[in-house]
This record gives sequence, C-alpha cells and structure tokens, in this order.
Amino acid sequence: MSFNFDKNYKPPPQTSERAEKIDSTTTSLSNAAFSGLELIVKHLDHSAPGSAFQHLNNLVKKFNETERIRLVAKPCQEWSATQNPIDFAFLAVSQPNEIRPDILYNLIDYLNGVWKDEKGVKVEMKVTSGWDKTRMAVFRLETPNQSLDALKSKLDSTFKSHQYRVQATWTNEKARKVWYVFLDDDVCQKLRDNPPFFPGFTHQRGQDRFILPTYPLEVTVNNVGEIPMARNILDAYITRTYGDDALRWSRLCDNDNVYCAVLSHPSIVQAFLDDPCLAFDPRRLPPGHVPSDPRLLYSLNCAGLSEFAFRDRSTQDINVHHAQTESHIHRLQGELSSVHGVVSTLAEQYTQLTREMMTFRSEKDKQEAAMFLYNSLLSQVNASQSRIDNLSTNTNLMMMMIPVMPSPEIQNQILQQRNDLNTQLREEQAKHDRLQDQLNNIQVYFQMKLPDDMKMQMGMMDFPPPSSPSPSSQSLPPPLMTTTPQGDDDEQEADQVERGMLVDDTGAPSDCLVTGQSSS
Repeated sequence: MSFNFDKNYKPPPQTSERAEKIDSTTTSLSNAAFSGLELIVKHLDHSAPGSAFQHLNNLVKKFNETERIRLVAKPCQEWSATQNPIDFAFLAVSQPNEIRPDILYNLIDYLNGVWKDEKGVKVEMKVTSGWDKTRMAVFRLETPNQSLDALKSKLDSTFKSHQYRVQATWTNEKARKVWYVFLDDDVCQKLRDNPPFFPGFTHQRGQDRFILPTYPLEVTVNNVGEIPMARNILDAYITRTYGDDALRWSRLCDNDNVYCAVLSHPSIVQAFLDDPCLAFDPRRLPPGHVPSDPRLLYSLNCAGLSEFAFRDRSTQDINVHHAQTESHIHRLQGELSSVHGVVSTLAEQYTQLTREMMTFRSEKDKQEAAMFLYNSLLSQVNASQSRIDNLSTNTNLMMMMIPVMPSPEIQNQILQQRNDLNTQLREEQAKHDRLQDQLNNIQVYFQMKLPDDMKMQMGMMDFPPPSSPSPSSQSLPPPLMTTTPQGDDDEQEADQVERGMLVDDTGAPSDCLVTGQSSS
C-alpha cells in the first residue's frame, strides 16, 4: 500500500449538504508565505537528547524509499528541548514544493497506519512552534516571599507518586513559574480534574492557552465575543467576498471569542489574510471591542491567547452570574449564622456538662476517700476491740488464779500484773472510744451523702449509729480484715501472761489450796 498522491489540489470537504466543485489547479504560492504546515510526531524514542529526531529520521528514510512524495524530519529547536530527552519531532513535506494542506491532512491517517507498530508513535497536526503545548502544564507562584524551588520539589514528589512521567521541566524565577512537559497525553486533563494542593503555597495551575486545529491553514479572527451574530456575519462576508465555495466550515472557540474558519484554497487563505476585513460595521460594534485582523490559527497559537481577556458571551450573562453569586453569598451567610448559633448552644451545653462532671467527680472522690477512711477506722476499731477482749480475759483469769497461789509473793506478783493489765485495758478502751466516735461521724456523713440505693445496699437506711459498737453490731458490714502486727503483739503478750501465771507443781506444798483460802 502506498500513499494516494494526486497532483491536483483537493479542497477540504464541506460540512454542508451541497458539494460544489472547486477549481483544482495547483497554486504557485511559496511555502514561506505560510507557517505551521507541519505535523508533530509523538511518543518517539526518548532514551537520550536527540533520540526522538533520530528515530523519526529513520522512519522518514524508509518512507521516502517507497513513496512518490518526500518527507523531511525536523527537530524541536527550543534550547531546553535540546538538553532533555524529549519524545517528539516535527514532519514536513519537501516534495512537491507547493502549498498542499490537503496532502498534509491526508498524511495523518496514512502515517498513523504505517507506523502503528512503532510502540505508540502518534502523528497529529502541529499546534504551535517549540514545545508540545498539549502536554505542557505551568504553575505560577503568587506569593513573592515563597520559594519557587520548594514548590517545584513538592510538585516533583506529587507527580512521582501519581506516576506522571515528566520528559522536561524548568523554572523561571523572574516570572515565578514552573513548567512541566509530560510523556502521557492524559496528564494535563487529570491535573485539571484534580489539581495539586499544598498548604502554605498560593499558586495557580494552568496550561498555555491554544486552540486545536481541525485542518492546516485554518484562519482566525480574534476578539469577537462581544459582537452579536459574529460567526454568521463573518461566514456571510467570506462567501460574499471570495465566492460561495470559499468557506468549508467555521466555528467559535475560546469561549466564543475567536472565530475559526477553514477555507477551500490556499490562495483564498492568502487573500483573506492580506485584504482588510470589512465584515463589521464600526458604527455597530460594542464600545471598546474591535475585532483583530485575520491571521492563521497557527500564528495565533504561537503568539498565545493569554494577552486576550477571558470573556463571557455578553455582559448580561456577567450581571446574571454576579447576582446569582451575591444571592449564594447571602444564603451562605444565613446558614453560617444558623450554624454559629448551634455551635454556641453546643458550647454552652458542653461547658455546663463539664462543670457537672467536675462536681460529680469531686463528690465521688470525697465519697471514695470517706469509704477508705471508714474501712480503715472499722479495721482499727475491730483490732482495738479484740485487744480489749484479750485484756479482759487475762484480767479475769488472774483474778481466778490469785486464791490458789501458794505464797503471798506470787499472789502479789499476780496482782501487780493484773494492775498493769487494767491500766492497758483503760488506755485501750479510751482509744477504742475515740475510734468509735470517728467511725460514727463517717456513718453520719454516709447517711447524708450516699444515694438511697447505696445506703439500702449497705444496710444504712433509717438506722442511726450504735451507741456501743462491737464487731458483731456495726451498722456497716466490715470489709475483708487482715491481722495487723499490733494484734499479733497483743496475742503474744497474753500468752506470756498466761505462762507467767503457771506454777511448778513440784515446788508447791500439797495444802496450798487450803493455805490460799485461809489467807484470802
């Protein structure tokens, strides 16, 4: 299969139903009169700087060996492009040496079919000179005191984490901008849908504005967005001036601000570019809105659209949008006031709840401290009562032993020990009374502070503290008790007293009982 080369010029197809025949004579116009009659070839080898051009050059050599026309590969002449391993180069027709946009347009589908096995190589119309702007994104830092290198570092990390492959990037400190050229075609769309955000950095994300061409040598008239029926006026002007068959199709781009048209022949294109455009009556133009002179779409893309303001179709739309925005702001302010009232109420309730929780916690801490003190006092009262019982038992035992002692010396000794035990008994009884008073006070506190269910559970409902407490008559159930060292000493002392009262039977006379009874 070879490229269907026709020596006669074929105009672009018409989008309307009628298909008039155009004079197919070739033109003697020079290629120098037009710019942008080239194609861009993407996804070439990018293993090293210059490898993409070399890859395309090899493909062109094979093509020229079998085809009747001749192609020539051209590298990107941007200085930064020569320093980076880019994946694209440009393609032009060298023979025939005439203006043939039809050949260039038909080559796109043909070359994409011929090179379909070249690992994704893609042929498209060239949009602008230099870098491939369809895959370029730019980020402008708004705050002058922020670091452009820091922003670039964050962008590099983000693109790496999202696997956005970058073929070239550079910065301009004076313009406060960072540029990226990506390898994949869909990255710029992904950035528009989900732009990167970095806290603390105020930046704008964008893409150099351009219009994708639909046919080589497409012409434009800029700044027509405020002119009613601008497209119809220009369509009628072209057909009226250059013939019914001069216009193949037209469109409005860049928010209806740029008129684009495909004309039937390069000679008509040149005439439309050279002649003064008399389509609009200056007296009927909106104030301050003068359309630009006609120019090629490729030239407009190279110059950039950033110099022209982004306009809506009419100022009436702006006023409507402004009124809608103000209404939306007022509604948001009302919702914000309502939310503020709810937040204030919640804050007051939270403060009140916090105070109640602190009061409850303080009261609970007091109850826990009182309970701990109660258990401690109850343990001491029980221990004291146990010592009193032991002392009383020992005293009674000594009183019973005195009459049976064999001699007055032993009886006096036992009496002395009994007196000592009585002294200890009185001291222990006084200590017991003090502890019992403290325990009674704690019981009164519990009667006043504890909830009814807890008092009922502890057996304290309507029962005053006992007047003569004992371990078996306490109003509160005793906690689990452990033997204290002091209680062990008391038991050892009682054992010693009992051992001291024992008498060796071998040294006592047989009539000691009678003697003791008579001496008493």
